[in-house]
Amino acid sequence: MMNFYDIKWNRVGQTVADVSTLDCNGFSVQAIASKNTIVIEIWAYKNVGGGLWSDNVCLIH
Repeated sequence: MMNFYDIKWNRVGQTVADVSTLDCNGFSVQAIASKNTIVIEIWAYKNVGGGLWSDNVCLIH
């Protein structure tokens, strides 16, 4: 998930990717931030037992 915030921490956008797999899989989330975006928050979570691993996270300006 990516959340986009303005200078006053008002959320001005959001992009969500729902990934459901038991295997190791790659996925991407793409979004274009609005001009008034100051902060981009990226987070991932899981709601089932096991582990969550992340690597090769890349932001392109």
